[in-house]
Amino acid sequence: MSWRDRDRDSDDDLDIRRRGPRYDRPPQRPGSSGWAVTSFVLALVSGLFLLGTILAAVAIGAGGPIPENDPRNMSIGCAAIGGLALAVFGLVLGFVGLGQNNGTVFAILGIVLNGLILLGVVGLMCIGIAAGG
Repeated sequence: MSWRDRDRDSDDDLDIRRRGPRYDRPPQRPGSSGWAVTSFVLALVSGLFLLGTILAAVAIGAGGPIPENDPRNMSIGCAAIGGLALAVFGLVLGFVGLGQNNGTVFAILGIVLNGLILLGVVGLMCIGIAAGG
């Protein structure tokens, strides 16, 4: 029997097509939930977005009083509402990620950061309303 005939033999021990699953990779640890990571990323994005909105409002207001119907005021208000919507969505996704059995670190971070963002913006709005602005 030549080596070519041995290669074609179906009872060959080296034929990997006839083996079961391969175990050449070590088992992987379960990672974090996709919902939890998305919640954390949305917290970072909405935080940066709202920080930029606040800085833009300060820069616009530094030049003196601005009329209420100025488009810059309206765009800052819409940006603040958009940032709040991202934070609320991130908070919901954090609770969804917390309900899954995978790693909960990102879920807790997302919940805490999104909650702090919501409390901070609502607090700033209350201060603005109390100041008569």
